[in-house]
Amino acid sequence: MDVLTLYNILEDEADEELLLLANYFRDEEDEMFTERSREGCYNILVERRLIDNEIRFRAYFRDLSINLPRNRGALENKTGKWKNGLFFGTWNVRTLFKPGAVQCLVEETERYGLGVVALQEIRWNDNGTLDIQDTTIFYGECNKHRQFGTGFAVHKYLVPSVREFKSINPRISVLTLKAQYFDITFVNGHAPTEEKTQEEKDEFYDNLEHTLNEIPRSRIRIVLGDFNAKLGKENIFRSTIGNHSLHDITSENGLRLLDFACGGGLIVKSTMFPHKDIYKGT
Repeated sequence: MDVLTLYNILEDEADEELLLLANYFRDEEDEMFTERSREGCYNILVERRLIDNEIRFRAYFRDLSINLPRNRGALENKTGKWKNGLFFGTWNVRTLFKPGAVQCLVEETERYGLGVVALQEIRWNDNGTLDIQDTTIFYGECNKHRQFGTGFAVHKYLVPSVREFKSINPRISVLTLKAQYFDITFVNGHAPTEEKTQEEKDEFYDNLEHTLNEIPRSRIRIVLGDFNAKLGKENIFRSTIGNHSLHDITSENGLRLLDFACGGGLIVKSTMFPHKDIYKGT
């Protein structure tokens, strides 16, 4: 299948997003898809979070003998086996300012095989790093009342790939990893609870939006954290959330989170997996 054939197929379907990809390839010098153009298309899909279109994109090329990027990692050239993917998560630890809390954190993250874990309510003073066993904790400072404080627990095999850790404020921090084809930036946020004032919530989401907009669009942007929100199953939000939310009605904090996600071109992936209800609550 050459570029012109693909473009005609997509034009017949009148799919605006896939036409964008077709136009990208039509500008390529090579008639067939090259490694560079294939990676470029996949990066566009990831950047724009077009998961459905990614599946359709793969369907167009299932007859071509090319190695498309996989969700679980890449093929090892020597063995032909899959490399491990990057596993990440988020955890409101409540506090690490007590005996045994850090050791418990390290044991749990290593038990689940997580490479990056966004942490909230660390409650440590100042900024810095702490090495414990096979984990390095990058942490930002808490406020003057020893509240909040965010950071990341990173496995030692990923520490050499860390480009930058930045603590924006006690509720927001950013971690950037260097990858093979592009950088990955994790944004860690800890939103105010429902009973907090509107001014405090506005300030948090203004800072969060500004932080996200400061990240270059060429990077993969992943937002993690504790947003103290309930996301429902309303059809009006279907472009941003999935069918597997724990709640039926979206809360006020949930509306703020959805507004932020829509404005940043993000989707809430935690609502798109069919887990049991006991595992959906945090």
